[in-house]
Amino acid sequence: MRLPPITPEAPGASRPFSRSIRAPRAPTSYAAFRLFEGREPPTLSIKDQVAVAVAERIIEGRFKPGERIPEQLIADEFSVSKAPVSEALMLLEYAGLIESAARRSAYVPPLSVEDFDELTEYRAALARVFLVRFFDGQEPTDRSVMRSYIEQLEALVADEARAFDFVELFDRSSLFAAVQAGNRRIARTMFSVSLQTLRYYRLGSQTVRQRRATLSLWRRAAQAREERDKKRYLDLCAEMSETRYAETLAVLKAAA
Repeated sequence: MRLPPITPEAPGASRPFSRSIRAPRAPTSYAAFRLFEGREPPTLSIKDQVAVAVAERIIEGRFKPGERIPEQLIADEFSVSKAPVSEALMLLEYAGLIESAARRSAYVPPLSVEDFDELTEYRAALARVFLVRFFDGQEPTDRSVMRSYIEQLEALVADEARAFDFVELFDRSSLFAAVQAGNRRIARTMFSVSLQTLRYYRLGSQTVRQRRATLSLWRRAAQAREERDKKRYLDLCAEMSETRYAETLAVLKAAA
């Protein structure tokens, strides 16, 4: 069995990732960004490199839903024993990206309407708290960072080859709001939830129409935030979440 490559150019573990959630233009290994909650460790251990590589293969669908994780092949690829691979998989299991069972090797959880519903409900519950806190505590620098995110999203929205980059960056702008809201527990949880929901949201943002609709709502929400219109801001955020949910749900049901 031959492992699917991370990219034609380089393995995911070698990609640089943003030093700060305030730097939307910085290149980023999006899995590392979320696994380490937006903070770059001084170095990535072998375990962490493996975790990042496997996480990106899962999120991008290169390890298919239901597929077992080939631990020995991964160990051979990184020229290490199976021990750090097993440790990496334990980290990913904790993050909700893989599952394991008695007498069965770790595997990629299936994509399902039920799982997506649960993740969406959980994320929405967190958002109801952090969006209000972010709105109430926003500072000029926060608005400037959010404008930078929107500018970058506008540059990506019509680029078919970078559809996933749009989805990832959009999600990262939500993480910025969660971090700036000031509740560290919610922010930490959002990084983990983000890893899991990216598997789904990439399915519901495959067309330019879908991405433009999402960006339009996010842009209007940002305007409402700058105008200090809390109700309109929260209503637009809720509409955006519902739109993303409906688009993704349609793809899941069509594939069932």
